[in-house]
Amino acid sequence: MYQMRKPTTRLTRRRCSDIRKADEASDGDAMDIEAVGNSDLDAQLDSLRTKLILAEQESAKMKREIHAL
Repeated sequence: MYQMRKPTTRLTRRRCSDIRKADEASDGDAMDIEAVGNSDLDAQLDSLRTKLILAEQESAKMKREIHAL
């Protein structure tokens, strides 16, 4: 039967190093996104907040109707 071997420390360190390098590279991308879309994100968040408030109000109304039954 096939058994998986435990990865060597060197391999694990190499993978961690690769992950750190990828993280550092993506930090620059995050800055670009912030520069481009903050106002768009704010508008989307406002829209979602409004939808959430309406859903909460509808839920409260339905709960009152259920209690009335």
